[in-house]
Amino acid sequence: MARVRLDVELVNQGFFATTSDAMRAVMAGDVFTTNRKLTSAGEQVKPGIELHVRGGNVYVSRGGIKLERGLTAFKVDPAGCACVDVGCSTGGFTDCLLRHGAASVLSVDVGYAQFDWSLRNDKRVTLLERTNIVDVATPERVGTIDLAVCDVSFTSVRAVAGAVWDLLREDGTFLTLVKPQFETARNQVEEGGVVRSPTVWLECLETVSQDLLHKGFAVLDVCASPIVGHKGNHEFLLLASKGEQRSSVDFSKAIAQITTS
Repeated sequence: MARVRLDVELVNQGFFATTSDAMRAVMAGDVFTTNRKLTSAGEQVKPGIELHVRGGNVYVSRGGIKLERGLTAFKVDPAGCACVDVGCSTGGFTDCLLRHGAASVLSVDVGYAQFDWSLRNDKRVTLLERTNIVDVATPERVGTIDLAVCDVSFTSVRAVAGAVWDLLREDGTFLTLVKPQFETARNQVEEGGVVRSPTVWLECLETVSQDLLHKGFAVLDVCASPIVGHKGNHEFLLLASKGEQRSSVDFSKAIAQITTS
């Protein structure tokens, strides 16, 4: 995998708007990776390297940056909404929803002990760890959610969409990350677990869209994520609805956001 300058990667991951801003943060000693401080803006790093910027992320994880782009691009307002965060992990999506005024968030993950401590103690959050979303749609929860957000790994969005449908109200909204590395066949994933082909990206978006349509969703819009995944994978945000008419979405525009940038 080709390496890139650290300041470029900081911009790619959404921490800064310009490489000049990124360079200043590196020179100030505010940029870290998992085990060391990064001191040279010109250091060659792997795309998707885990980065931390002191005071540089308003959310508890990078996931919040991704969801914020979707909320903005699709004009989705969580204020006052009952939400579910599928695949909550450390809580970036949950944090973003709360900071945008969500009334409540049901945060669900099959993992354990990853969720941010401050969010664990937020009265608006109900955390279900070691829990598969397919087991969450109990009779008392069916049809109670206004907005579902989703960031799942090592499985497909298609595997959770049915459970999301059950949880949503009749006019509910579904905003999900689509990660090609988990949506395509293994032989289309390149060395290092990265999908680089725009053709495969398009196939993944079309496959997920068709599955959502089959389950009854209307697919409304799609855009590229503002930052790449930890291994350098490009990801997409897709908006669907339970209560609107089906529509035709031009997925190529989202792909062009990446290929022409």
